[in-house]
Amino acid sequence: MSGKLQIINPEDLDFTEQEDGVKTRKLATKASGSTRISFEQGILPADLEAKGVVYEGFDELVYVITGKGEITVDGQTRAVGPGSFFFVPDGAAYDFKVTEGPVDLVAAFSPPHD
Repeated sequence: MSGKLQIINPEDLDFTEQEDGVKTRKLATKASGSTRISFEQGILPADLEAKGVVYEGFDELVYVITGKGEITVDGQTRAVGPGSFFFVPDGAAYDFKVTEGPVDLVAAFSPPHD
């Protein structure tokens, strides 16, 4: 076993705001010592419509806490809301539209990134 246990209090971490209004705070990353996964909280603004989202080199797991949206993959659209979970494999592209927001979610990426 390597590394040491860390207790992370999200309230101790700052959000970073991106150009599109998305706010994220990184709860676990390579910088914090994670070697296999990174974990983030995200808040997507009510007017967000993201096209062609893709993470090359990372699998992504997303769990929606609050708000509602639509995810479109290969021309098929599905509604997501509180309790929804979706998996996006490495290199797969998707569109995401917030339909009732903001949307608060958590996302895990493997391998970890900063």
